Amino acid sequence: MRSDGFAAAALALTLLWGCASAPPPKKPLPPPPRTVSAEQRTEIDRDYFLAVSAYTRGDYAQSLGLVKRILALEPSNPDAVSLRRRIMAAQKAGGP
Repeated sequence: MRSDGFAAAALALTLLWGCASAPPPKKPLPPPPRTVSAEQRTEIDRDYFLAVSAYTRGDYAQSLGLVKRILALEPSNPDAVSLRRRIMAAQKAGGP
């Protein structure tokens, strides 16, 4: 009987040790958002205004170029991302 109790205890310790020895892997943190200077903010605002104007005229190539400039400065700019989607949809629908 003593050997059965010892085997059960050894098995329990082995299982506990195996579960507790390796912590779960951690996900890497996303990079912090870029900060945009006041000068860059002015440039982004100007380019967005021009991009919307070009999009309204149907000049999708110029509009897309301006949007790409905006996203190079601020990749997560929601207005530029939205406008890029609209440009792509308009081009797929048969625009220039």
